[in-house]
Amino acid sequence: MKDDVSLQGLGGNHRVAYSPGVLSHLMGQYGTLDGCLPKLDANAIKADEEPASKTNFAPCFDAEFPVDAALVKMSWYRASFGTQRLPLPTYDTSAKTLAAKMSAADADQGAWGKGVGSADPDDASIYTVGLSDGTKFRMPAMHLVTKELREWLWITIWWSDKPNDDFGADRPAEITSLDGPWKNYKMNVTVSFEEKDPDPRGGFDGSLGDALEAAYNGVGKPSWSSNPYLEKGAPNAQSNCIGCHQHAGTNENSESILAAPDMFPQASRTRVRKNFPADYLWAVTSTPERLAGVIDDQIKHYDQADR
Repeated sequence: MKDDVSLQGLGGNHRVAYSPGVLSHLMGQYGTLDGCLPKLDANAIKADEEPASKTNFAPCFDAEFPVDAALVKMSWYRASFGTQRLPLPTYDTSAKTLAAKMSAADADQGAWGKGVGSADPDDASIYTVGLSDGTKFRMPAMHLVTKELREWLWITIWWSDKPNDDFGADRPAEITSLDGPWKNYKMNVTVSFEEKDPDPRGGFDGSLGDALEAAYNGVGKPSWSSNPYLEKGAPNAQSNCIGCHQHAGTNENSESILAAPDMFPQASRTRVRKNFPADYLWAVTSTPERLAGVIDDQIKHYDQADR
């Protein structure tokens, strides 16, 4: 490999990566999961249906995902086309912008929009992969979801041209001192449907405290976490990872959820389900991954080809 970018490109620019814990669980549960697909297609598992047990709220599995389950979702933007460099949109996540996005009067109807400007970061400033055909892709955003907690730990990061402001203001010194691109990313984390912190500022001064306060709804109200590069459309700047993912495995998708505020209040942030058919992971039944569908296709094939 001639450089780090080429080395990083050996794995390609896959959109989603899964830990062995996720795939092993799916393979081990393939019978139960495959038998559940007709129920999902018929929308037979209702939101108010009680879980099968106190230790399993995922009706399409005999057990929830294990603690070593993890999923990484990445967003890729082309860095160039031929000899032409392609600019990357930039987003503002300051308190002023968040307050506007959380308002019903927002000009973008609670969407992040097309950005506030553009930038052309070099390979050392943003995580970049170089593919074998010479094409380069930048990664401006990533979700990391781990089953350390029963309702998962939701981490989202995004590249910023102002990395030390608001959600980057508390970056640890060991990250700030890195030579690579990671010091240019901001991060937000959510662990619960409901906000538990009585302090609107989360204990922080400055621009980070201001931003947290702008998205704060109060104790017991829905929590917030949104990534400007990944959450598209109105009112997705008002949303929350955990709120949307509660509907994984149903016939809903992000567009239908956000378009129905009466059914899914607070831009889907409110918990409305007692059970979670796919244990929060859209990839189990939804395109483009549709992991349960891949299993089902194999079963149907061998039912016909190898009776």
